[in-house]
Amino acid sequence: ALAAHALGACVRALGVTDGVVQRALADNKSVSLVAECTERCAQVSERYRHVKTGKTHVWSSGDGEFRSKWRAEDTVHEWLWHHTVQLELVIVVGHSSPRRHTVLRHEARTTLVTRSKHRPYPSSRSHGPHGVDVRWLLEHMRDVAAATAAPAA
Repeated sequence: ALAAHALGACVRALGVTDGVVQRALADNKSVSLVAECTERCAQVSERYRHVKTGKTHVWSSGDGEFRSKWRAEDTVHEWLWHHTVQLELVIVVGHSSPRRHTVLRHEARTTLVTRSKHRPYPSSRSHGPHGVDVRWLLEHMRDVAAATAAPAA
């Protein structure tokens, strides 16, 4: 019973409410938890930037009265890319005309800098959907919740 309560807490933490569970089980259809991940990579801009090379040049006059010291610079050509990853967790009820309930949607983005015009990741790539049938889990959670909520005789 403790394990079922822990699973129930985890599922509710994902945003699956008791109402969603009841509606999913009422149809007597398959219930799946599906994860879909999409990546996108697009060029944002390009730029030229001056960077210090680490070399120091010294110039002095022949009589030693004047000395000058400076650091050398190079110009670097860079390309900036936005890399975005979107994750979506969905409960799908049924097969022929499935109903979808989005449980979680998260998107993260970072900016990448390269010294090459070649895209560091594919322009678009999908992972999934990967699903698992969770009807048995939801039924067990419902049964345990009903058993623990019933008054002791």
